[in-house]
Amino acid sequence: MSKIPPMPPELPLPDGSPPEAVELVDMLRQFEIRDMGYTTPCWIWTGVLAGGYGVISPTKTPDCAVHAHRLTYSTMIGPLILGLVLDHLCEQKACVNPYHLEQVTSAVNIQRYWENRRKRGDSPLERKPPTFAPKSPLPYRLFYKVDEVERLLKASKRTVYRRIEDGTIPSMRIRGCVRIPITEFHRLFGDCE
Repeated sequence: MSKIPPMPPELPLPDGSPPEAVELVDMLRQFEIRDMGYTTPCWIWTGVLAGGYGVISPTKTPDCAVHAHRLTYSTMIGPLILGLVLDHLCEQKACVNPYHLEQVTSAVNIQRYWENRRKRGDSPLERKPPTFAPKSPLPYRLFYKVDEVERLLKASKRTVYRRIEDGTIPSMRIRGCVRIPITEFHRLFGDCE
């Protein structure tokens, strides 16, 4: 197992740094060390999160907010290269440990993301279909339309509507249409095929 990278007691600041820089370095220490299964412990951001990533606002205004992992990387490792993104090797978005980050192209970052999902069996292409509860004993259809009852009883539509009006055939209106419950119909008339 590799050696745990040192967590600096104080992040490096040049002599005579303005108070804002000192405050920024103090803001960067809003994390707790947790073992998340990677080779070394993660530094999980305990401040504000946006989309799972740690966010820090050096000027205390939301329009100037930056991702905390980008700030720790550029402060402790070096400058960020234009056109590259930081890949979390530990797969923890909230991790700000700069030793868990690597600058890669967006295409490599996306490829690694899908490879890691496949390894975990979380790929949508390899996902097993969901299992459903067994079918209920109720019939698939719960209601007959009037013309279906007409055909089953071998009666006219007018006769069916008369029986509905006098209460011989129980019915209900669903979205403005008259429907006859299948179970009640068969209880009253049996199998009329």
